[in-house]
Amino acid sequence: MALIAVLAAGITLASAAPVLSLHGAAGNGFFGTSFANDELNKNQKTWGENWDFAFGAGLNFSLGGNFGIQPEVNLAINNAGYTGNNTETTLSFNYMSLDIPLLLTFRVNKWNFLVGPYVSFPLTQLTSTWKLNANSDPITGTVDIANAPFTVWGLTIGAGYEERIGIGRLVIGARYSFDFTPIQYKVGNTSLDAFTRRALYLDVSYKLALDF
Repeated sequence: MALIAVLAAGITLASAAPVLSLHGAAGNGFFGTSFANDELNKNQKTWGENWDFAFGAGLNFSLGGNFGIQPEVNLAINNAGYTGNNTETTLSFNYMSLDIPLLLTFRVNKWNFLVGPYVSFPLTQLTSTWKLNANSDPITGTVDIANAPFTVWGLTIGAGYEERIGIGRLVIGARYSFDFTPIQYKVGNTSLDAFTRRALYLDVSYKLALDF
């Protein structure tokens, strides 16, 4: 009987249609992103300079019951900035990355929960913009990201609520993503820390069952 039960579970898992998830996200690192020189200079993060955006797709495969595994591929636009302590000087950073999470998902009624690690591949150089004050012209430069072509690792946790709309399901939720290591840039042969990316995202996705 035990063998029959195992075979039946395997057949059920194999026959479960994967679910395609298309999503976009907008987040802000105001409450999470940290800069390498924060402790020294007591810099103040600025809300407007810390917006992050991402969009991509994932496939959810049932593991049986309410559990699933969901690999994703996301293109991310990453921004971080601050105002110097007791000054009007601002410094901001920008780069693009390819983020690939591997998420464990759990569904309870219409609620979706997820958690899992990701790897992040920097796709561009790190652009920095410096302004002496609000009326001064910005000074912009680019430097190589020392992490590239190697990866930055991190963790994502999140939850969302879904409703059927049309042929699929619309999910509105939130994710919190945080890198374990900072983005580094090169100055000659030296690698310096710039900032550690951490952000809270509003995430909107649309799920479609792939019944071939």
